[in-house]
Amino acid sequence: MKTSKLLFLLASLTFICSCNNDDESAPNTNPIIDPIIVSTGMYVVNEGNFYAGIDGSLSYLDYASNNLSNKVFQQINGKSLGGTPDDGIIFKNMLVIPATDEKIVWFIDAQTFKIIEQLSLSFQPRYVTAGMDCVYISTYNGRVISYNPDTKETKTSDVIGACLEDIVFLNDFIYVCNSFNPDYTYNTNVVKLKASDLSKVADINVVCNPTQIETDGNVVYVLSSGDYYNITPIIQLIDANDNVKKICSGCSFTIGNGMLFYYVASDALNLSSGISYKALNLTTAEEYEFIDGKDIEYPDRIAFDSYNNFIYFSSFHLSEYGYGDYNSPGYIVKYDMNGKKLDSYNVGAGPKTMIFKTSYQ
Repeated sequence: MKTSKLLFLLASLTFICSCNNDDESAPNTNPIIDPIIVSTGMYVVNEGNFYAGIDGSLSYLDYASNNLSNKVFQQINGKSLGGTPDDGIIFKNMLVIPATDEKIVWFIDAQTFKIIEQLSLSFQPRYVTAGMDCVYISTYNGRVISYNPDTKETKTSDVIGACLEDIVFLNDFIYVCNSFNPDYTYNTNVVKLKASDLSKVADINVVCNPTQIETDGNVVYVLSSGDYYNITPIIQLIDANDNVKKICSGCSFTIGNGMLFYYVASDALNLSSGISYKALNLTTAEEYEFIDGKDIEYPDRIAFDSYNNFIYFSSFHLSEYGYGDYNSPGYIVKYDMNGKKLDSYNVGAGPKTMIFKTSYQ
């Protein structure tokens, strides 16, 4: 979507310049200036805690003021964001956030935080991606749903798995993690679908329990979380021919500008000790320690603002039992590319997803 908007803007600029310079011998006083994409803020989707009855919430960090506001959705709309909002994207100047417990996908104005549309589903939505003018939603009913907010057209795939987690769009295909089953056994496939009609293309075999999937625009990276006992978490690459290559061990990751940032724990069930925070150059394969982790008590997610080269880690505070305190507000820590801590921000309970607000300059 960003590519198509950029091409449209460049074409418009070219037309304007040509109209203002009919005399080819005259100097060009209206040169074409490539638009620059910058990030101006960050949204944080906090998932809350289902078992404690704590609803999710939305936080917003304004880069200009360096001010973070919590519960912005609730304050503007006078209602809760809902239970277990695990994901979110920006699509056509809207925040799209699924609320799993309520079987709702919110479409929210990215500037004002006001509700534009509430899409009610028959299945529990989990994660979202976008492409071809549609939003694609994974569900706990083993189906993927596509929705065009302009035409209101909805399509639903066949049952392609069980509890589907993260989802990504690349080159007119959808890749979705078939994570686990209702009996909590784990699956070993990423399902590839045609984005146009949601027909199944292939099952791509990966390590068990795939939970996170990202793309750099060329290939797909997937994290399999393992079985939390014998099989450890691992990050893998899926190439254009659906071949799978193991990259490194890791519990969570983010990619951008040719880099992969991740952390790996010696004990995947207890993230309060024995954690290494790494950076991997995807071109040279050079790997190094990114941070020592002293500012992160119990890590969850990582996000890379590739426009400003900021890396963010979300974290829980430690409970009295030495694990993450899932009932209390968490926090975000901000670093530069050299691993220098720049700031930290208190957010809601269960900070899960970080989304960057961008604009053209």
